[in-house]
Amino acid sequence: MTSSTVLQKQIETLDITRPNLTKIREIANAYGKNQERNVQLLEALEQKMASAHEMVQEPMNRCAAQIGIEVESLRGRCLELGETLGLYKDYPVSKRCTSPYLPIWITTLVEKKGQSL
Repeated sequence: MTSSTVLQKQIETLDITRPNLTKIREIANAYGKNQERNVQLLEALEQKMASAHEMVQEPMNRCAAQIGIEVESLRGRCLELGETLGLYKDYPVSKRCTSPYLPIWITTLVEKKGQSL
């Protein structure tokens, strides 16, 4: 069984109705430079994030942010996911901290890295 198949099985069996942070972290750790894996992971986030338990949404959001920051070809989809869901849009943020709202988070960190959107 390839790592891609294992990841797909993990994503398919993810129970989004209750917190299972270990499972989410395991899937998020599968993120890497493998384009196919990133696409699969982002597709799963797009399908499941809106209906996920709020404790599960946070690591899913972090995973989407990481993909958006690191993978230029998927950045637009990650920004769109954040805009569509609006998750953490009104989240209070302290000075010098970055908002967990995907469009702000991704844009800020990409600019800090000196890249363009």
